[in-house]
Amino acid sequence: MTSAKLEEMAASDWLDIRTRAVFVEFTLYNANVNLYGSVIMLIEFLSTGAPVVSQVRQSTGAPVVMQEVKVFRLTSYIGPFGIIVIMFQVNYISETKSSHLFNNGLRTHEHTVKCHK
Repeated sequence: MTSAKLEEMAASDWLDIRTRAVFVEFTLYNANVNLYGSVIMLIEFLSTGAPVVSQVRQSTGAPVVMQEVKVFRLTSYIGPFGIIVIMFQVNYISETKSSHLFNNGLRTHEHTVKCHK
């Protein structure tokens, strides 16, 4: 956030002495590499209005905000490799579900036979 934007927010009563934190969150998408970037920045304020400072930027003397940057891919099933990944995942799910149902089905049948004897 720039100083001008912070001053504008203070002039419009968005920031005042009762403000305890300011979050800035945004997500970017790069279509060239099919990646998303998620950024979260946070600056907290004490009851006196002073920012909570864990570090100070050497060049400007401004407080350093908490930052979290994540890069991820939401759509991983793209191209021929994506089709192979889907096939393996479907195969894995069908095998684990069928073996689970088969094992539970036999146990249920054995229990029913034992109870009726």
